[in-house]
Amino acid sequence: MAAPKTSSTPSLAPSPEPDRQSANGPLVTFHGVRSAPQDGPQTRAFGGHSSCIAISAGGTLLILDAGSGMRTCGLSLLGKGPLEGHVFFSRPTVVRTIGIPFFAPAFSADNSFTLYSTGAAIRSELGRLMSDPVFPVSPDIFNATVTFRDLEPGTPVALASNITITTLVLGGSMPGTAYRFDGDGWSLAWVAGITDHDDPDAIHAFARGAGLLIAGGDREVIDALIPEVSATELVITDHPPGLGDDDLADREYALQRLAPNARLARQGETLRLN
Repeated sequence: MAAPKTSSTPSLAPSPEPDRQSANGPLVTFHGVRSAPQDGPQTRAFGGHSSCIAISAGGTLLILDAGSGMRTCGLSLLGKGPLEGHVFFSRPTVVRTIGIPFFAPAFSADNSFTLYSTGAAIRSELGRLMSDPVFPVSPDIFNATVTFRDLEPGTPVALASNITITTLVLGGSMPGTAYRFDGDGWSLAWVAGITDHDDPDAIHAFARGAGLLIAGGDREVIDALIPEVSATELVITDHPPGLGDDDLADREYALQRLAPNARLARQGETLRLN
């Protein structure tokens, strides 16, 4: 059955102030929701930028992936400095890192950013991305302080803002990393690029009790995974290129028949995490 077409589907809208936070928890803003960028009028409701999610948690800035949506993320942060941000990468691929050279806050000496991955993956990928003949300048062009931090899979890491980060290794042809963030009274799990190489039980355990699970991956794998998810809210992202707004509306309708708390991410929207 096709999804009902109504006028209530959100259209793209500017992101709210990035340092605004509800009394109940952080704000999660989706600046990019695709697995690869897609342009055109058929992306007006759901968006066309590749993966980038910003979390504003009590003055702490967390950025998940640096796809083409990172440029928009950066523009929303201008004038909010000095910034101390933490950027996490699900996989060291071009579509998830291409936004880094266009991230405006990286050109301000007042700001500092720590880039996290497992196995030093992002350090080497950024070096390849920003080098001849792919890109005309190296990462040395950034005026902000940029540091790299390698995470040990499964070993919790505490940020100064009482946020604990836990990681889970994902499989596939290019191994990835899932992240869980636990703060004061809130929790969020982010599992991108799920494939049939990944253990559903491990993902369920990793996300158990989270207030929000943001997940993406192969459709068949997601459909099999979500009925057993115990997170309060479930948002599916990394929409494939080639699927327009009507296709994604149908997809969301089908998902909600499997799990009523599931929905698709829309570029430009912000969720309050309770």
